[in-house]
Amino acid sequence: MISHTTVAVAVLLLSLGVISLVLAAVAGRYSVRGSGRRTAAMTILGIAAIAGTVIILSSEGWPSVRDEMLWPLAVYILAASSGVGIGAGLVYVLVAAR
Repeated sequence: MISHTTVAVAVLLLSLGVISLVLAAVAGRYSVRGSGRRTAAMTILGIAAIAGTVIILSSEGWPSVRDEMLWPLAVYILAASSGVGIGAGLVYVLVAAR
């Protein structure tokens, strides 16, 4: 069983890594000045955060990581995505369709 603190830190680092990589892609695409430095810094931060997640979870077994962290995280992400989709649909129906 993975401790709650380990799961919380791993999820925080994983989220930081994914968000940093997405922001690096956006900064590289749309930034006007200094995009190379921003993109490199955000990419390094994202890779370091994901590597930190792997290092934290390396002592745990893959089945316990999958069952105790990744499946609940996937369910939360799907629930949040469907909520955002429903919200966007409601905004479209109420505002944009007029």
